[in-house]
Amino acid sequence: MEYKNIIVSKEEGGIAVITLNRPDALNALNAEVGNDLRKATEILREDNEVRVIIVTGQGRAFAAGADIKELKDANSCEAREWARALFDSFEALGRMPKPVIAAVNGIAFGGGCELALACDFIVASEKAQFGVRGNVSFGSSRWDENGKGDGLCWRPY
Repeated sequence: MEYKNIIVSKEEGGIAVITLNRPDALNALNAEVGNDLRKATEILREDNEVRVIIVTGQGRAFAAGADIKELKDANSCEAREWARALFDSFEALGRMPKPVIAAVNGIAFGGGCELALACDFIVASEKAQFGVRGNVSFGSSRWDENGKGDGLCWRPY
């Protein structure tokens, strides 16, 4: 299947890699990215050759958060649909029966951090930076506030 904002590849050993592919926008998340992620997750869920999924970002960012400039002219219904697309992609990854690993090499802010937290494991390079503003929500999953990250163990590898 062709995607506009992600690249999906299958590697040897049952590994699938989903790469966010908006490096000029620091892989900022928008509804199209959310829809692509959800569709890819659904396809990989049913693929019996895939045993593990890695989510990463192209360029110097994992995901810089929500691409809110798309919302500047949106009405409340459009904004809700936009946020729903991202929420649905986080939910699809979070409910995946196969292990999902976030490979973070760069910034993971806001929704990008939430995307990483939707995965089962996070492997971060020394260049990785994480951040979520607790007082801002565009209707996303709020993985950071629901205890998903409570068991995180931060240690260098």
